[in-house]
Amino acid sequence: MKTNISYFEKIADLEKDFKLNFAGDQLFFIVDKALETLTSSLYLTHNYYEISAPEAQKNLHEAQKIVEWLISNNARRDCVLVGIGGGATLDLTGFVASIYQRGVNHIFIPTSLLAMVDASIGGKTAVNLVYKNSIGTFWLPHTTLICPEFLANLDISQISSGIGEIIKVALLKDMSILHDLKDNRTISLDLIKKVVNVKLLYVEKDYRDNTIRKHLNFGHTFGHLIEKDANFQVAHGVAVANGIYMILKLQEELGFAFNHDLLAKVYEILCKYELYNQDIQNNYEQYKLELFAFDKKTLAHSRSLVFLSDWEKPYIYDIRRKEFEYRCPDLTVPNNKSLIQRDMMLLAYSGDFSTLANYGKYCTSEDTVLLHKALLQHKAGAKVFHLTQSATSLKCLLIYLLVKNGLSNLSTTYVINGHKSLFLRPLDSFWEIFKKNNVTFSTTATSITVSGGLKNLDYNFISLKSSQFVSAILLAAPFLKKRTLLSFPTSIASLSFIKLTIKLLKEDNIRIDEFNTNDKMNVCINGSTSKFEFKPHLELDLGMAANMFVLAMFLKNSSVTVKNYKEFSQSLQVDKDVIEIFKNCGAKISITEQAISVESSDDLQAINVDLTNTLDLAPILFVYASQIKRPSIFTGFQNLKYKESDRLNCVLDELRKINTKIELSEQELKISKSDLDFRNDVTFDDYSDHRLYFAFNILCKLIGYGKVTNSKSHYKTWSEFPEELEKGLYEKNSKY
Repeated sequence: MKTNISYFEKIADLEKDFKLNFAGDQLFFIVDKALETLTSSLYLTHNYYEISAPEAQKNLHEAQKIVEWLISNNARRDCVLVGIGGGATLDLTGFVASIYQRGVNHIFIPTSLLAMVDASIGGKTAVNLVYKNSIGTFWLPHTTLICPEFLANLDISQISSGIGEIIKVALLKDMSILHDLKDNRTISLDLIKKVVNVKLLYVEKDYRDNTIRKHLNFGHTFGHLIEKDANFQVAHGVAVANGIYMILKLQEELGFAFNHDLLAKVYEILCKYELYNQDIQNNYEQYKLELFAFDKKTLAHSRSLVFLSDWEKPYIYDIRRKEFEYRCPDLTVPNNKSLIQRDMMLLAYSGDFSTLANYGKYCTSEDTVLLHKALLQHKAGAKVFHLTQSATSLKCLLIYLLVKNGLSNLSTTYVINGHKSLFLRPLDSFWEIFKKNNVTFSTTATSITVSGGLKNLDYNFISLKSSQFVSAILLAAPFLKKRTLLSFPTSIASLSFIKLTIKLLKEDNIRIDEFNTNDKMNVCINGSTSKFEFKPHLELDLGMAANMFVLAMFLKNSSVTVKNYKEFSQSLQVDKDVIEIFKNCGAKISITEQAISVESSDDLQAINVDLTNTLDLAPILFVYASQIKRPSIFTGFQNLKYKESDRLNCVLDELRKINTKIELSEQELKISKSDLDFRNDVTFDDYSDHRLYFAFNILCKLIGYGKVTNSKSHYKTWSEFPEELEKGLYEKNSKY
């Protein structure tokens, strides 16, 4: 469907052409009464409906009256409505044409400059209800007849209104238009054609206003607020022109990358054509506050704004209207899975399956649930087990199955299945100790098969990419029939998790001798458990809570509290280091005997963190750093690539989507906040990694837009995370 557009220098030529091509008793005219002397010869011999106050009458009530008028005058399905007047008259005519008899043909004869270059082109119809153009349709006119001679009878303010739209089109697509725009009075037919042709390019590519045609909304979001505030006494083009200046000002305030000459140059252009209005501009701050009130450009919880990065380079910015506060006085955090995994292994080794069975009530993460299930299944005689992504569970279960074989002099074959990422984790040390004990093994992309038994766990690690293997041996060693001696570099990644295992064993009354020699840590465990006394180690996971802590730290008037927390000084978990990290960066943290609370702070600083022993905290710490202007510095990140995903490169790649400033060398990483250059369709990939899922969901709330791929990776450790996130969020009126 396409509109036929004809141009005429003289009104007489337009009338002649019209009478030649259109006749009959099914022509129905809707005309602006103010134009009677100019156009009456066109319609006096036909049915006509006069509009005396076009903008005030552009509503559903008037549309109904026109429909009733058409019915009373026997307007058939083949009738043609003819709208003569400015933009409001044409909007109303087009709307009635689109709904009468499910749509009839209509013709536009625009008589204002604004109507010629805007309202008559593109098929958008509308009436006002509460807000301007809040109800409308898409319905292209059959024909549009344009003649600039109508403009000779308009006052300067009406011409200026059209010039506002012409300037908009020039800024969007063709700056040469401004060279043809000599002054406020000289409007040539060639200039009108040029502007119309630009608009037609948009309409032909995106008739339904879903993509590129939205660029034509440039200046309109503020423009509609200006019109509404003035009770529509400010001409539309004047409102749009001042709205253009405001939207560029907002763009600058938000810190987006763009040609900073634009604002000053646009000011000069608007002043040249007497469009800049200081009284209107004085209301800028008020309009910003109203920006997210509902109008037809609001979709879900966002608003599409049109910005310019440079002359003739528009882009759509989808700004969230939600600005959040986060208040959660009783955050429900899962128990620390590292401690639960170790507790369950000790219960299984000791043969206390009654306590182990009851321990299931503490298993709220997928990792712990599957390990708990596997240990009980083995007790029942199972030989095939299923894990998902937990490297700790895999390594502990492998050692357990083979140690049990060794203690019973069996060589039972076992199969462990899991997610492919699980078997991409470092397993080198396994193969060496397996060969030493004559254990046979084979792997596929998603499974490992082993048979044989482990009796000798002595091992001197030259290098080690993961602490989990050492912890798995430490948990088994007390239940062997001989002494176990382990030696490993003190530079090992996540050494703190090995120390956690040793502390936990000591709390259970197991004797462990430690001594260091030449950058090596040596651990000796006698194979005697006569004094073993199991103590449950149940602590709410601070690594999980850290995500919500970051949310509360940045969002104004926010706070979060973790209650029923074990006395902090007695905590075994590694991630408790996050409290000290956040304290050092200016976070407001209070710790009582049974609770940890974090509040928002206006003075958060960059951080300097060695991640060697806190690798699991890296994603949320990187997100934290992405919101601070001064660079945060990280070291000890090299082993991040051996986690559920290559966490280093995966997180950095996603942060680059919001132009986060990143400097990466072999030994040092710097991260700092960028001047956000929005990507309208930004989606953060969690790479099926639960820590990335948590961190990027927090990031979306901090920056106010974006979404995270729904891989359901959070089930691995914190299935209730989405609910906990939403329950504490409160929407407040956004400044922008």
